[in-house]
Amino acid sequence: MAIANANPSEAAVVYIDANPVNPPNGGTNASGNLTGFQYDGEEIATPFRAQFVTYFKSYNEYRNSDGNGNWTNPVSNYGVYASIGSAREFAIPLQAITGGGMPSAFSQSRNPSHNLWGGPPWTRCSP
Repeated sequence: MAIANANPSEAAVVYIDANPVNPPNGGTNASGNLTGFQYDGEEIATPFRAQFVTYFKSYNEYRNSDGNGNWTNPVSNYGVYASIGSAREFAIPLQAITGGGMPSAFSQSRNPSHNLWGGPPWTRCSP
C-alpha cells in the first residue's frame, strides 16, 4: 500500500476486512472487530468488521482479531517499508492478513489524515 502526501513523522494505521459481510458492520466478533486497537492514544471505531490492523512508522507491527472482540499480541518488524519525502509505501504479506492467499474482496480503513491510494478513508475493494 502507498500513502501520498504523508507526514513521515506521523504513524499510519490501516485496518483491513479480508472477508467482508453485508452489511459491513454486520456479523459477530467471529467475523472481526468493530473497535480498533489504541495506537498513540487514538482508538477508532471501524466501519466494518476488521480482522487485521497494522501500524507503521519507524517501528511496524500488525495484529489480528481473535474472534472474541479483542486483538492478538503484536507481530513486529514484518513487511517492507520505504519512505521518500511525503510518500510512504509498505508491503504487507498476504499471509499476515488472511493466513493464506488473496481474498476475493476486502475493505480497508486508515487514519483519516492520510491519503491512502489517493482515496477516501474507507473503501471496499476487489483485488
